[in-house]
Amino acid sequence: MNHDFGAHIDWLVKNVDSRKRKLPTFAHLSGTMTNRVRDDIDKFIDAHAFDKVLDEDGGVIEFGVPEEFSGRYVVLNRSYQNTQIFTDLLPKMTLVSLVSLFDAFIARIVRAVFQAKPEILNGSEKKLSYLEIMEFGDLDETREYVVSLEVESILRMSHSEQFDWLENKISIPLRKDLDAWKFFVEITERRNLLVHSDGLVNKQYLKVCKLAGRDMSSDFETGDRVSVAPEYYEQACDCIAEIGIKLGQVLWRKLLPDDLDAADSSLINTIYSFLFMREYEQALILGKFAAIPAIKNSKLEHTYYLKINHAIALRGLGREDDCVKLLEDVDWSALSDKYRIAAAVLTKKWNDAAELMERIGPKGDIAKPQYRVWPLFRWFRKTDEFKETYKKVFGEAFKIMGNTSPDDDREEDIEEAGKPNGIAIEHSVEDDVSGSQTNQEEVSGEGLVEASS
Repeated sequence: MNHDFGAHIDWLVKNVDSRKRKLPTFAHLSGTMTNRVRDDIDKFIDAHAFDKVLDEDGGVIEFGVPEEFSGRYVVLNRSYQNTQIFTDLLPKMTLVSLVSLFDAFIARIVRAVFQAKPEILNGSEKKLSYLEIMEFGDLDETREYVVSLEVESILRMSHSEQFDWLENKISIPLRKDLDAWKFFVEITERRNLLVHSDGLVNKQYLKVCKLAGRDMSSDFETGDRVSVAPEYYEQACDCIAEIGIKLGQVLWRKLLPDDLDAADSSLINTIYSFLFMREYEQALILGKFAAIPAIKNSKLEHTYYLKINHAIALRGLGREDDCVKLLEDVDWSALSDKYRIAAAVLTKKWNDAAELMERIGPKGDIAKPQYRVWPLFRWFRKTDEFKETYKKVFGEAFKIMGNTSPDDDREEDIEEAGKPNGIAIEHSVEDDVSGSQTNQEEVSGEGLVEASS
């Protein structure tokens, strides 16, 4: 078994992102197909229908079909009904898939918990017969079988019960002050309605949501039918990702305190990915999470990266005053140029940033790919100061190139090269800072607490 929490978090984020970004595309295609079939029916009516009955607006509401064309009409009408039904079902099916994705993530995380803390299995009530034990080749196979039984048992629980189980086994509150939990419960309960009652609201849905702190009685009554609007679906994707990332990070840090460096890197790169895609709200949520006292960092370099990414999110959301205020917590002038240029850029000191860029040079801590794609430089890249200095430092005009080949993978390569923990800028910061934050205390009772704004 593998306790690679980082891989599980990355898996969840990528799969949620896929569902979030591709549903609008497929919904549009499905809607386009529906409209095309509707147009075919209208053309059929114009060409072959007789005894037409019109409504007040002149639209055809009833008509006769010649016998020789009845088969064609049945096919068109059935096709129209099918595309209509599928277009309506598509967002609902994707929401169900989203919750199923989280269930698969829970299975991965629970296995990681068993691997990181094997003694949890000592409390397992699963019993094996002598014959079953003899069928296994060794103790590891037997243990894997028991773990599988435990995971299956946990997956049969409600999501609230799953968190109860984790809190009990790890001795840490995971939902204290976690505002996203209310919406998370509603998402999972809405999924249950879609799967078990074709979306019809029942008392159980209203009761569970209210107990979680999200009263839906003003939106629905028993017997109403829930839907999955585009805005709701996007928010659901963000909520599932937030809950999963925070859960994985807290369990990782709690169970493996000696692995803080890897946990930090995972969190930094996750936030970077959101910034890269301009998902500033998600980046801000994780930036606040990274700033709570319970989230310790293995070294100051990571603390600075997280703070800078937090500031980028604020800037991306237009909260420039908050961005400047956040950066005032650190004396950036005492640090190396890569940190100083970040502070200069985020506070719009373009001349200072240009001077630092020139001093860093073409072979310094920040290379050409980072200037071209880092979210940090998004606003700086638009200035004359940046373009003039870029040409001076690298001997070429600044421009981003693409091509029409379907095999062009430069975007992926550029994103990887630009990541804060990527090989392109991997180096020691021992000379950059006066000390390091190595406190590896266990995550305290704050759990997945939401940080204040």
